[in-house]
Amino acid sequence: DSRTDGLRLYIGIKGADFYCYKGLTVFEMDDRAVVELDGGKYTVEQALEKGPQYAKIYISLGINELGYPPSSVTKKYASIVDWIHQLQPQARIILEANLHVTKKKSDSDPVYGNGKIDSLNQAIYQMAVEKGCGYIDVNSLFDDGQGNLDSKYSVDNAHIMGKYYTVWAEWLRTQNA
Repeated sequence: DSRTDGLRLYIGIKGADFYCYKGLTVFEMDDRAVVELDGGKYTVEQALEKGPQYAKIYISLGINELGYPPSSVTKKYASIVDWIHQLQPQARIILEANLHVTKKKSDSDPVYGNGKIDSLNQAIYQMAVEKGCGYIDVNSLFDDGQGNLDSKYSVDNAHIMGKYYTVWAEWLRTQNA
């Protein structure tokens, strides 16, 4: 999603490949060509099939799906984890919690409320447990102590500012999920 794309844009973690696109949803993963590889554009599934075998794969999806029925989101998400396991059998898959939005956004937008984000994150955590994946939750870095993205980190109430992606990237390096 766009938050992962922010890591790619602002940090460019060395040795990492980013198969991301702003607004990408679980429902588009198998048919939307967003990954540029070898001069062509591929779906994430095709790119994982063509590309190298990875040691770790981080998945951050779900924020763009909050308007859909939760059961359809988690069902599709689970199928994505399954095909990634098949295509990348040696990889440790790590599911990432969705970053909260600010209190202002949460209170004013019923689709993107932090209660819905927390419910989705709980479902993603449960999926990680059931499928033997790792799970990490970056919210501890950027929350205001009340379960909201602290507004000092965001100008749009939904994404962190570019300068804070280095904090996120350093945090990722220290996680053993």
